Amino acid sequence: MNWLAENQGPLSVLINAGMLAIWILYAQLLLRDYRRKLRPKVLINQSLGTALQSRCLICNMSEQSFYVSLVIAEIDVGDKTYRCSVTDLEITDKDRSKSTTVQGPLKGGDYRDMGEFDNIIQRIASEASQQDIAAQAQSLCIYVIGLYGSENQAVGANRRFCFSKDKQGNACLNPVHIHTENLTGRRHQKEIRRWLENYL
Repeated sequence: MNWLAENQGPLSVLINAGMLAIWILYAQLLLRDYRRKLRPKVLINQSLGTALQSRCLICNMSEQSFYVSLVIAEIDVGDKTYRCSVTDLEITDKDRSKSTTVQGPLKGGDYRDMGEFDNIIQRIASEASQQDIAAQAQSLCIYVIGLYGSENQAVGANRRFCFSKDKQGNACLNPVHIHTENLTGRRHQKEIRRWLENYL
C-alpha cells in the first residue's frame, strides 16, 4: 500500500494511457465495421460447372441494395476486343428462350441469373458478326455497373474468364482469378461514366 501511495502519479498516467489505447482500438474496430457496411461488394459467379452452358450469376453481398444499371461483356480474340451490352438477353432455360433484363435492384444477399454464358457469347458474336467467335476467343470479361445505397456515383465490378478445353475436347470457361474485382476507386469513375454514356 505504501508503494502504491508513493507511485500514485505514475500509475495513474499508465492506467489512463492503457484506457486511451483500448478506446482507440475500439474506435478503429467500429470505424472499420462502418466502412465495411458502406462498401459495395458485388460478385460475378459461375455455377453448374465450367461448360459454356454454365450460368452467370450476379450476387450482391453488400449490406445495402445494389441497383444493376448496365452489364457489359467483352471478348478478346487475338489482338481484337469485341464489347457489347448484355443487360437485356435471351435466356435459355430447359430448351425454352425468353427475353429478360438484369437491370433492377438487388437486395443484400440476393442474386440475379443472367442465363448461360453461351447466350452472352452468342450476343457478342451477333453484334460483331463473328459467328465462330468462341472457337478463337482467349478470354471473356463481364462488367457490372450500378448504384449502391445512397451513393450518387456509379460503382462497378468485373471478372475475367479464360477459354479452354475440357477432357472431352469441349470448350469451357474458367475464372482467371478467385475473386471478383470491385471497381470503387476514383480512378475507375471516368471509365464507368464513359460506359454509362455509351451504352445507356
